[in-house]
Amino acid sequence: MHQSRTVALTVALVAILAALAWWLLGGFPWAVSGFHLGPAATGEDAGSGLDAIRMPLPLTVSALPSLVALSTIGGVCAGLLPIAVTHIPRPLAILEVCVVVLVTTAVTTAISAHRVKSASPGFGADDRVLVGLTLVVFAGTVVGLVLATVAITWHGATSVAAAVVAGLMPTWVHDLFAHGAGAGQAFARHAGDVAVAVVLGAGLIVSVRRTRAAMLGWPVALAALWLTGPVITATAYLTALLRPGSGLPDALPEHLAAARQVFGEAIRHTHPAYVPVVIALIAGAAAAAYFTRTDDGGPTAGAPVRSG
Repeated sequence: MHQSRTVALTVALVAILAALAWWLLGGFPWAVSGFHLGPAATGEDAGSGLDAIRMPLPLTVSALPSLVALSTIGGVCAGLLPIAVTHIPRPLAILEVCVVVLVTTAVTTAISAHRVKSASPGFGADDRVLVGLTLVVFAGTVVGLVLATVAITWHGATSVAAAVVAGLMPTWVHDLFAHGAGAGQAFARHAGDVAVAVVLGAGLIVSVRRTRAAMLGWPVALAALWLTGPVITATAYLTALLRPGSGLPDALPEHLAAARQVFGEAIRHTHPAYVPVVIALIAGAAAAAYFTRTDDGGPTAGAPVRSG
């Protein structure tokens, strides 16, 4: 009886934490804003009525890069919860987290869409626009959950999940200070660099805790970090094209093709800040050396010496 109650409480707690981790950790900058655009509203959203309403997610065209960042980061944060679960089998915990997060995504996007439609009859309230934004949120969430699940299954993949989150941190931090107001662009940029170093470094360190062979996955992690920035760049470019008078929906394939071209150009001509990446690599390499030394000497360091 006691064990059944413990399992039930664990299931309920995991469900609550999974929903909060996706919504309030991934969407922390949005929570800081008070769940409304306010002064951060740009383009068609400014003065349209959308800047005054409160909604669970910023389901607006101008917030498209933010939606990519918050949904993916939230998916990773929530998806890693099963690591701490002990009273139910891990596969069931992973399944529960995925179901709860997807349901939370559906509920929050549905409420946000309803709020947008009730506040503004304009371009942003078009069903096709809202469906597209909802699909972006679901896609980011699924990517985050998949990365976290793979990282749980094989700790070596933690570096890749951390790299994707690190690549999104500049956008996440920018949104945090944009909504919080008062911080300059230079400060937000430096804070984003610090966040990249911390998140990527933590992922590299965790990845080599059990086996130093996980360092073989670091090039994949760096490639993921490198690609994340161009994804945000292309998304921001696409945001500028999604406006009234741009020929939508007929011109959507043309806009997507242009965004793909921007993505390719960004891969060739942009890169993550070198200093945070170097710091993270040094931290990961130092951790690998430390773990190797302790694993080699730890089991016998305190053993008694037998004579004879």
